[in-house]
Amino acid sequence: MSGEFTYSASIRFKHPKRDTTLFDKIVGKQPGRRWRVGEQRSTPKGNPLTGVYRESYCFYKIGKGDREDLCACLRKMNRRLARHKRRLAAWRKHGGTIMYYVFCVSESGGVFGAVFPPHLLTQLGSLGIELGLEVYPPRRQQRRGEEAGVRP
Repeated sequence: MSGEFTYSASIRFKHPKRDTTLFDKIVGKQPGRRWRVGEQRSTPKGNPLTGVYRESYCFYKIGKGDREDLCACLRKMNRRLARHKRRLAAWRKHGGTIMYYVFCVSESGGVFGAVFPPHLLTQLGSLGIELGLEVYPPRRQQRRGEEAGVRP
């Protein structure tokens, strides 16, 4: 990996019909947020919104840190999930998705990059896990953009 950045990583599960509670034990954590298909939509604080959810969803925070430990964080969760490979495959077979979502912020003020080694990408493919990256400029540039009405 090159450049300096910090990250926050989560794993997300979505399904058009099935409940996501089975992942609490698999991931070994309580979800940051969860809803079930057909439930009344609500804000994170529980205030009602119009409509119902069209799919079941949950996410679990799995790590945060700097560029040095992002791959280690993902490998650790891969090892845990590998013990449940059949369940993950069944989840995907019936319409579900699984995704690591990584939020990155540049700390150096410049461009940064991340290199994911082949064995990590192979693990993701074998487990059927998507990798989503959301990359933001340095925090001070974010503040300037927010003052101008631009939000990341």
